[in-house]
Order: sequence, then structure tokens, then C-alpha cells
Amino acid sequence: MTYSARWADARSARRYPLPVRGTAAFTPAAQGVELRMPLPEVPANQIIVPSFASVDVERYQWRLEHQGEHWPLLPVPSARDERPDRLRPATRVSSHIDCWHSHAALSDAELVLWCTSEPATYMIALSVRPLDLEAQPPLDACSVAPAPRQLSQMTAPADIRHHTCSPTSTAMLLANAAPDTVATLCRDEATGMFGSWPLAVRAAAKHGALAAVEAFSSWQPALAVLAAGLPFCASIRFAEDGLDGAPLNRTGGHLVVVYGVREGRVLAHDPAAESVEAVPRSYDATQFTRAWLAHRGASYIIAP
Repeated sequence: MTYSARWADARSARRYPLPVRGTAAFTPAAQGVELRMPLPEVPANQIIVPSFASVDVERYQWRLEHQGEHWPLLPVPSARDERPDRLRPATRVSSHIDCWHSHAALSDAELVLWCTSEPATYMIALSVRPLDLEAQPPLDACSVAPAPRQLSQMTAPADIRHHTCSPTSTAMLLANAAPDTVATLCRDEATGMFGSWPLAVRAAAKHGALAAVEAFSSWQPALAVLAAGLPFCASIRFAEDGLDGAPLNRTGGHLVVVYGVREGRVLAHDPAAESVEAVPRSYDATQFTRAWLAHRGASYIIAP
């Protein structure tokens, strides 16, 4: 299945480049407020990606509920060694820091977003898609947004430079953000990692941007984002020699910025380049589609 839905305050809805359903109805809950969102029937082998960004909320947490069981994700922000995603074994559902995988069909499941306070400005997105799928490359498409600034993660301190593709890519889409500041905001205290999807969009929100994590299953919504003049971040992975011209020979997970599609090529800024000058890349659209959309299809959509 493929399912996506978005909710936002009225002003944020006008700023976001993809359709928004409406506003969210938060209700009082213990030590804060909560939002309950029924899921459509979810088959097995799906990835469920929730997204929330707001500067009004001190802390929030998602959980998935189904037939009396619940699977929490890490709270945002988290504390050192705080790993509620490890509380339950992977039976019907497994938690993966910033998303869930379904291992059996889920009927009447519900997502719950708990916040310390009700947000005035917010962006909520929910994506459900097969964890793995075959997607068609945009061979005949032409959509190019203005190229963002160029940043290389290899200019970061040696102890973190190989781990900061997510904050570096996020910073490329924030005109006045210092890369080291974004990296600090993206570091997850519970895991020590810099690649948390929720922390990336939270960092963007703290810089005045409207941001969400989306898990796309095709190029169609991505092309709409580019047509609105917005580059976006794409989470990719590929085996050895799977992406010609990439600064990495292979990767199990990497973030790049996509700013255009033209003549069967994907125009991107790759933060793994050894220098700022080498950041711009042009990738074969078929190879890039396989690296991005074949597994998860995660993206950061950031509207400054």
C-alpha cells in the first residue's frame, strides 16, 4: 500500500509544497496533550514514518497502538541511553528509532503523538509504503529548483565528519544556518548518532523553516516539490559501484540534497564530497531511483 497524509496550522499549510488535509485536534493528556490518528489497514512488510515539527513544543513522542500493545519511538529530544524502542520484541511490529516496520497485517491500529504542550505552529506528516519496492525513474521529467548552497561534511572535525551527512544536507537547505550548529541539534543523545530524521526536521524548524519527513514511493511528489522551487534531502543506500560518480563507493545509509531532474540525470549536492567545490553531482536517474526509492524512500522536505 501507499498512504500519505499531512496536517498543519493554516499558515504552515499554505507554505508546504504538498497537499495538507487540515488542522490537528489535540486533546488533554497526562503532562501534556495528545493527538490520536487511526491508521488505514496496513499490510505486512510496510514502513510507517511519522513526522512532527514545531518550535512551540519542548518534547514529544510517537507510539503505535494495536490490539492492546504499543510500540514507542524515541522521545524528541531524547536522553542518554533512553531507548523505549527496544522495550518490545519484533512480533507484529518493530520500532526503528524514527519509524516502524510491520511484520504482520495491522487492522485498527492507531498512532498517538504526545506533546508537552499544544503547538500553535506545526507540521505533521504520515507516510506508509512497502519497505522495498520497484520504482520507475523520471527519464522524461524535467524539473529543476534553484541550486542550494554547497557544504561538505568532510570539513567537519575528523571524529564526526563521516557521520554528519544528515545535518550537513539539512544545513544546505537553510541559508543562514551554521553547519556545526545544525550538527549539534541533530545529535541524538540516546544513540549518539547524527542521522535521526525527527532531529533533522526539528533543527530546520528551529531555524524558522517548515519541515517534514516523507517516505515517497514514486517521483511524483518529489517532482512537485522541485516544481515549487524547493530542493529536498533524500536518504539513499547502494551496494558497491551502485551509483556512478558518487564520492562513496557504497553505503548502508546516506543523505544527499536533490535539486533537479533533467535529461535522465538527477542533480544533487552530495555532502560526502572531499571538498565544497566537488559537492555538485549528476547521477544516472535509474541508479539514483534504485538507491533512494527501492528501500524506504525517506526524504526531508524543508520550506524556508
